[in-house]
Amino acid sequence: MQSRSALQLRRKSQNSFCEWRPRNNGGSGRRVAIFFYLVLIFSFFSGQGLAVDFYGSDPLGSTGLTVAPGVDLLNTDQFYLTQVFANPGTGDFDSVPYFMILTLEDWLIDFSDLSGLSIGNESFGTFMTTSSEVVARSPDFVTAELTGLFDNALVDDTAATLHFAMTQTGQSISWSGTLAVGLDAVPNVVPEPNAGVFGIVGFLSLILLTQRRRQT
Repeated sequence: MQSRSALQLRRKSQNSFCEWRPRNNGGSGRRVAIFFYLVLIFSFFSGQGLAVDFYGSDPLGSTGLTVAPGVDLLNTDQFYLTQVFANPGTGDFDSVPYFMILTLEDWLIDFSDLSGLSIGNESFGTFMTTSSEVVARSPDFVTAELTGLFDNALVDDTAATLHFAMTQTGQSISWSGTLAVGLDAVPNVVPEPNAGVFGIVGFLSLILLTQRRRQT
């Protein structure tokens, strides 16, 4: 028979082992979980930092244009608009007054080369085209998509797009457009964690899974 002191020592060792193991694994699991959540918080705020300082869209219009007989939107590239104006829009354009004039008289649209087209004024801001595409064109209708940069008193070189359309009825041509700046101009750009953050999250998940397997 084992002595009472030997039995007590054995039970004490077993109890110590049973108590030590959960505490150690539990503490390690908690540390991994805290690290995991810190990485997620970091990725969230780093994604938020991608937001731009200026965004919104603004509806644009123009006074009517009259052309000579035989001239249409398909066989002529150059058209002179008398005035282009802006109206209250969305986002940071909501304070734009009605019918703010953005161009001088005889504003030229040349469908053979839209790359240098600009529009705006000191109060509104200026859009400068860097690339362009004529999306659709027929004798009585044309649409174009312009990509470029927008500058005003608040921001410099912010991504922007200008989409406009021209419609011809008889010898009269109307023009309308929408200028979109910032996130409104690039709606598919969503702030996301970078690949390095995903790698860290995957590594920590592997550690956590290993710890749980050891517990079982």
